[in-house]
Amino acid sequence: MTMPASGYAKLIEELGELSEAVSGMLICPSEVTRSMLDHMEQEMGDLYAAFDIILFINKFDLSPNTLTMTRDKALLDMKMQSGGEWAQLLEAMGSLVAVLGKKLAYWHTNEHPDGKSMHDRIAQHMGTVCGCLDHFLFNDEYGIDRGVVNDRRCKKYALFVQWHRDPNNAVHALGYGS
Repeated sequence: MTMPASGYAKLIEELGELSEAVSGMLICPSEVTRSMLDHMEQEMGDLYAAFDIILFINKFDLSPNTLTMTRDKALLDMKMQSGGEWAQLLEAMGSLVAVLGKKLAYWHTNEHPDGKSMHDRIAQHMGTVCGCLDHFLFNDEYGIDRGVVNDRRCKKYALFVQWHRDPNNAVHALGYGS
């Protein structure tokens, strides 16, 4: 059984990089610059691509609405916030990192010892992060260019698929699988 460690590790890396970009926005939201927004757009595209590749690698057996329902609830919650949107995004990303850490600890199974599905947990937290990101993406007051984010997402996804299909990818160096 091969562990998709590279996919989870890449997702954790992208969450960390977006967290860094968001932290700058949170520290001084009144002094957001175009270069900060450019960085945010790039990191958002990378994270969306990492979500896409995780779903591709793992072929999650999800009900069709798992991600959408969670995303829509998070998007609604974000619209109800007044000023704490960046912090809510950071919190959602941190929760996803925690769930990914559990999956890495129990990589050989989809079941956590408490009996809950790891894939369902990951999908729910991914949906929450997507809802938070969509709040910024579709709210013009933040100045984030959806086209830039989508272009970056497509380019990074193609790169991630290429890496995933590479038989010399370092995932085997981790000692998992054949």
